[in-house]
Amino acid sequence: MSDARLSYVDYLESLSKKQLMVMLARARQEETQGIGVIGMGCRLPGDIDTPAALWELVREGRQVPTAGMQATDSLGQPRWNLRAPDLAPLAELLSSGAYLKNIDLFDADYFGLSDDEARHMDPQQRLLLEVTLQALADANLSRASLRHQRVGIYIGTGFMEYGSAPLRNRMPAQQASAHMLQGNTLSAASGRLGLILGVNGPAMTLDTASSSALSAVHLAMQALRRGDCDIALVGSCHLLLAPFTTHLLERGGALSPTGESRPFSARADGHVRGEGCGVFVLKRHKDCLRHHDAVYGLLRGSAVHQHGDRLALSVASAAGQKEVIQLALRNADIDPLDVQYVEAQANGSQLGGAVEAEAMAQAYGRAQDTQAPPLYTGSCKANLGYLEVASGAPALMKTLLALSHGEIPPHRGAQDPDPRIPWHDLRLRLPTQALPWPTPRRLAGVSGFGMNGINAHVVAESAPPPTPPTPSGTADTATLLVLSAHNERALRATAQRLLTDLQGRADWQAHTVCRTLMEGRDHLKFRFAQPAQGRDEVLQALQRMTGPRALPTPAGAGLHLSLPGTAPASVASSTPLWTQMQSHAQALAIAADAPPQSQDATHASALAWSLACLDMLDGLGITLHACSAGGPYRHTLLQRVCGKLTSAQVCERWRERLPDDLAPPSAGWQIKVTGPHTTARRQGAEQTPTHFTPTPHDDAPWTELLAARYEAGDTLQWSAWWGPRGPLMRLPGPVLTGRRHWPEAFRWS
Repeated sequence: MSDARLSYVDYLESLSKKQLMVMLARARQEETQGIGVIGMGCRLPGDIDTPAALWELVREGRQVPTAGMQATDSLGQPRWNLRAPDLAPLAELLSSGAYLKNIDLFDADYFGLSDDEARHMDPQQRLLLEVTLQALADANLSRASLRHQRVGIYIGTGFMEYGSAPLRNRMPAQQASAHMLQGNTLSAASGRLGLILGVNGPAMTLDTASSSALSAVHLAMQALRRGDCDIALVGSCHLLLAPFTTHLLERGGALSPTGESRPFSARADGHVRGEGCGVFVLKRHKDCLRHHDAVYGLLRGSAVHQHGDRLALSVASAAGQKEVIQLALRNADIDPLDVQYVEAQANGSQLGGAVEAEAMAQAYGRAQDTQAPPLYTGSCKANLGYLEVASGAPALMKTLLALSHGEIPPHRGAQDPDPRIPWHDLRLRLPTQALPWPTPRRLAGVSGFGMNGINAHVVAESAPPPTPPTPSGTADTATLLVLSAHNERALRATAQRLLTDLQGRADWQAHTVCRTLMEGRDHLKFRFAQPAQGRDEVLQALQRMTGPRALPTPAGAGLHLSLPGTAPASVASSTPLWTQMQSHAQALAIAADAPPQSQDATHASALAWSLACLDMLDGLGITLHACSAGGPYRHTLLQRVCGKLTSAQVCERWRERLPDDLAPPSAGWQIKVTGPHTTARRQGAEQTPTHFTPTPHDDAPWTELLAARYEAGDTLQWSAWWGPRGPLMRLPGPVLTGRRHWPEAFRWS
């Protein structure tokens, strides 16, 4: 045993029983601490591209059309040439599916990828990048903010079929691209995501078949609890890119001949294949509280388990399903009878549904207790089809949304339950309509069972109600609306998406919207900024943005600040400048030895105001190219501008009554005296930079300055003006403008 290990054992032996109990309790608390889901993104069949759209689908009990649906690209072409002799017999089989639209489109420019690399990258990798972007926006995390944190990446994915088409089409070797290698490997799904985001931390891609998404969640929860990372991105993606996989599943009797998934239904006859992608952003709940994150729900426990004592690789094991649920409940430290709902793996197989119902009822204590509260169950595969490797993502998303809304959505097909399942004896219920959650404490389970016997289960709980946010402003306070994108078309589309979202809801304030866009988004090349006062002005600004417009004229490479030589009559106490001015006024010691109306106090007030303005510009990250100052201490003040003195040193010189000498110019600066004013200008700076004269009476001039600097491309530190980051709100993410990236050699011909 190592010396370090021995010393730790000695330390434990030195503790009292009470101290050991406290230590164990704290360790257990860390092991079972809740993991908050703060962001979600999805792209699912039926044009569902937001969690809200998924909730609307399942709550209304609707089904995405699957029977008779063709997989086509953005040009309307079939994904596979079904006229080919070997594919023609599969035409009818392939006409049923829950397919995504336009998977050939990808916005390579946004992610800084070349067209050649994008063309040869598996569309599953491309889709993961785009959906992750939406999940991060939903969590109000920018790529810039992630670079300062430890981020774990856990991706579940399966078949890599994109690269099989060139082999079938006998693509000449000289047409092969080096990008085909990493573009079609499993590990690149997580590695590329980490590279594009520029984050550091653990990253892995895993394939446990239909339990992949929940297996990835399990690993991410462990990493967060151990402290391996502070944020985790968990995703799963599945696309149907090769037609013969569908043929093999049909040969095995897994597919529905009627082209629909009907889990737990008397008419269940197999499943229909589907496509989709879902991404989650996870954080420790204590960090969510500290950072004022909005939380969909808490992940309390999880488990992954493979039960080797079964008849064959793909045979469902009731014992294995029961065991993984019990392990997850133990990990969550939750009584099984306290759980009210389980989102089942059920995909449309009658035998599989019956096995799962029995295992679920036993694991959750319902089969053994006729007095136990009923356990509601359902499966969103009845709404979306079976997304196979990605199926756990919408299942978990649906469950978190149900917990958040305090409502159990109906199970499509509940009116016609499978009579071979003893629902009453098992205390299981299929909700026929949307139901209010039956207990104040809302708990749910989510199952994901892989066809190769690797099962996963996650236990989730509703998040505590958030603390009401402190209003960040009032209706008549000026704020700043900012929006950016990587091209002009995306900027207009993002403005339209945001406008539509805000017009359809009432739960927002102008200040909160503006702060969310400032602090929760990346700021890209094409920008728009406009002062806004209240909701109406925010909506009007977005309406102007939705149409073509002239690009903003850059506001100049630098800024010319004009500082008054007299004290301001008043400064609004609600502004950050007032706080800074008060601090400098105290440092100048004017209150103790000078009457308020004396000339000395007046000059000191003017100096305090000027220093506050300079400190504010520094805090915002705005560089001065020139500054004009008046008043009796202007030369010393300009030494602060040129970097010779700090604000504290200026205050010290004032207190010591040192003379206001015109010091020699600092390196790189020119000094010019014109009557009662002195100007300092950077050498080589343009002669006509933007002029700014701050006023102490309101925020409007500062807001206009920030708008101009933002559109000029400056990187601004928003907290210097608006204060520390506070609660933000969920707003739709940026719109991507995809172009076609699908070479003919990669289309099954």
